[in-house]
Amino acid sequence: MKSAVTTAKLAWSGFFALGLAMLGGCQPGQEKSGASLRFSITYPLERSRPPLDGRLLLMVSKDGTAEPRFQISDDADTQQIFGIDVEGLKAGETAIVDGQVFGYPRTSIAEIPPGEYYVQALLHCYETFRRADGHTVKLPMDRGEGQHWNLAPGNLYSTPKKVRIDPVRREVISLVLDQVIPPIEAPKDTKYIKHVRIQSKLLTEFWGRPMHLGAVVLLPEGCALSPDGFSRAFSAHIRRLPGNAAGPRPQTRIQQAFPTRGL
Repeated sequence: MKSAVTTAKLAWSGFFALGLAMLGGCQPGQEKSGASLRFSITYPLERSRPPLDGRLLLMVSKDGTAEPRFQISDDADTQQIFGIDVEGLKAGETAIVDGQVFGYPRTSIAEIPPGEYYVQALLHCYETFRRADGHTVKLPMDRGEGQHWNLAPGNLYSTPKKVRIDPVRREVISLVLDQVIPPIEAPKDTKYIKHVRIQSKLLTEFWGRPMHLGAVVLLPEGCALSPDGFSRAFSAHIRRLPGNAAGPRPQTRIQQAFPTRGL
């Protein structure tokens, strides 16, 4: 039991440290001694004319079989990651990751053993939300990837680069965010599967920008034979749901939420 509890505590501490490196939070109070190495990160004007906000991540990996951005996790075989917040970062402007920047699993560049590594930088872009409650916050909007920072469309990243790292050597390693993650192609409807996207009035008003809800609808056999087959089939399935003591829901509610045409 003691070993299981210890393992659980180590797992949670690792997960917490990974969150700090990726999402921000505490920074070390003093510079790690002997950390002379620095990483200089920029992006070109063609990637964005307006200044960018977000979390700038630096990944360092010993494994060259995949991009470093796909090798970060809370598992024991995770590769190294560091992170800093950037606000109003302009094209050509330099962001620096050095020995003071918090990382995971090693907390500083100074702790990286000398050797050859694959390095990559990525900017997880934030959006400014002016909410109805008076607060203004900067957050990464989901862009169809399910809040996976290494797959989020619009994020900038650098081409992986093989370098030799020696933390005590006074050196600047330059990385350029020359790549952008492309948009995710919208899923196509089929005879039995339809995709619905509806703008939410309440969420839009609260977050100060258009907010949408999505759904994937599995259609029963026969409902696609007529233009209003969907609403009839969907209504029939709602009526057969158990525990509805008040009887079937009004069909007008369903038709408002799921238009019968143009799905």
